[in-house]
Amino acid sequence: MSVCGATTPASTRYQRRVLVTMPLYLAVTLGAVTIVKHAHPHGWLLYAIALVPALPLLAMMGALGMYLQEEKDEYIRLITMRSLLAGTAAVLAVLVVNDVLRSISGAAALPAFTGWVLFFVVYGVAQAAQTMSNRVRDDA
Repeated sequence: MSVCGATTPASTRYQRRVLVTMPLYLAVTLGAVTIVKHAHPHGWLLYAIALVPALPLLAMMGALGMYLQEEKDEYIRLITMRSLLAGTAAVLAVLVVNDVLRSISGAAALPAFTGWVLFFVVYGVAQAAQTMSNRVRDDA
C-alpha cells in the first residue's frame, strides 16, 4: 500500500500481513467447501465449518487497523482514513437502499461478498482520487 508513491515501513508490514491472510483464506475456503460437499455435516458443525473462512478476512481487517496505528506519516494516515470512510459510506448506502427495496418491494438480496468487494473497490478509488487531486505541478 503506497500513497503518492511513498512506501513506509508500516505499509510494508501491512502488505506482508495481507499476503499471509489471502492464501490462508483461499486454503480454508477450499477446505470448508470440500468438507461440506463430501461429509455433509449438519447443525452446529456445519456452522462452525462455514465460519472458518471468515477468520482470515477478519484478520485482514485487523491488519488494516494495525496499519493505521503503526503509520507515522500523518498525511498518508489521513488519506487512508478518508478512503476507509468512503468505502464504509458506500457499503452502508448500498445496504440501506437494498434493505428498503427488499422490505417494501420484495427485491432480491445482494449476492454474497458484495459489501466486501464494494468496500475495497471504493477504498482503492478514493485513495487514487485523493492522490491525484493532491499532486503539485512539479510531480511527474
